[in-house]
Amino acid sequence: MKVVIVSDIHLGSWGSEKDKFLDFIKDLEADHLILNGDIYDLYLGDPSFNIFDNIRENQKIVKITYVIGNHDSNISDFFPSENFVKEVSLDDNIVVSHGAEFDYLLKEDFAKSGFWVIVKYWIEKIFKKNFKLWLNKTFIGNIITKKLLECQEKAIAFYPNKRVIIGHTHIPMCSHPKYNSGGFVDGLSYYIVINYLNGVGTITQGKVV
Repeated sequence: MKVVIVSDIHLGSWGSEKDKFLDFIKDLEADHLILNGDIYDLYLGDPSFNIFDNIRENQKIVKITYVIGNHDSNISDFFPSENFVKEVSLDDNIVVSHGAEFDYLLKEDFAKSGFWVIVKYWIEKIFKKNFKLWLNKTFIGNIITKKLLECQEKAIAFYPNKRVIIGHTHIPMCSHPKYNSGGFVDGLSYYIVINYLNGVGTITQGKVV
């Protein structure tokens, strides 16, 4: 069995790598595709198109599960017939969770970040530059990155004796015990693959170039 995990496309945002993702899923073969949150960026408006229709054009993707993220917390209002969950336990050893609940910067109030997402969007639209990539080059970016890396540590502590795969931070990782799908946003195009053989899952990282 092959499980593919993708997160953080942020459809509707300035930095979304939408075209790369759509090209990626055209020929993808997967028994289970997990969309691990923030596929849409609903802080910026309603979904402009149905990603599920695009995915289902590829009949080699057998099952789709959508783990809700902080940027798409009300996604089920738009697609009520789809399969939305808070986390996925693939087996006794592997858990998939978006990861926003471990973010110190949000302090469990996901709505707070909505204002700053909108501000960022308009800055990028007006100046036609990726604000986040610029910010990452400053000392403020280093502080934010350090805090985001703590999400990984908190996820590991929250799921003891499990391999937990998160997204949210946009920082790709695939070295035990840290697994993060990265995303299709801000120049990234990373994802996670789990191949099962005799009931044991092997986790690897993929990238679209």
